[in-house]
Amino acid sequence: MINKLPPVPINLAINISTGQDAEWRALNEEAGGHPHFTPLTIKAAYVFGVIHDICESVDWLLKYEKAWPVTYLPAFGVCASGIELLGRCLTGNTGTSGCVQDLRVGFEWLKSSSLKAGAPLSAIAVTSYTQYDVDLLETLRHFTSHGQATKKPSRALAVDIELLAAFPWLIGNAMERYWHELLNSPTYCENLAKANIIPLRSGPVKKMWEFFDRRGTSAGTPFYQFDWKIRQV
Repeated sequence: MINKLPPVPINLAINISTGQDAEWRALNEEAGGHPHFTPLTIKAAYVFGVIHDICESVDWLLKYEKAWPVTYLPAFGVCASGIELLGRCLTGNTGTSGCVQDLRVGFEWLKSSSLKAGAPLSAIAVTSYTQYDVDLLETLRHFTSHGQATKKPSRALAVDIELLAAFPWLIGNAMERYWHELLNSPTYCENLAKANIIPLRSGPVKKMWEFFDRRGTSAGTPFYQFDWKIRQV
């Protein structure tokens, strides 16, 4: 249980039903969250917590002494699954399975967090070796997550040792912007409410309330702490 509840409940732009309000309230109660949090706010915390869990999984894969190249490609695949979840919430996907559109929308959301000034408008991540746009990142995700199968790439498939180093910063900024929109935009709240997300466990909710209580209300802070630079070659 969280010992100290936030003094004021977090209010999103609108309060609408998620279609699973009782389940989200039950998770929040189990997590020790503020009893006045709305089901949609709880669902938002759950999504943020699950994406953070995914980032922690990437972190462990990259701590392996032979991370490059043994666990590096799988780590990218795991990372991309979190970005697809973000895309599902942005699009309001009500389906029971993922779709390419969710992944693309998630990567597009990261685009405005471009790591280097002056990078091409299409670039999401820029390394010393190449630049990665949505098409290349989508192709890499399919390559790493689906038995090395891939759609036909528009150019030579490539991944380098610097790629994932950019993502904690990109994801942190993306989550900051998404949280801002949830606090201010009814449209983003409506899409989150519609998105088919299973309220499976209270851990992600508890994690996010603890982050907010301990470190203020910065939604990107939990993600900025990751260091995905690979030093063992």
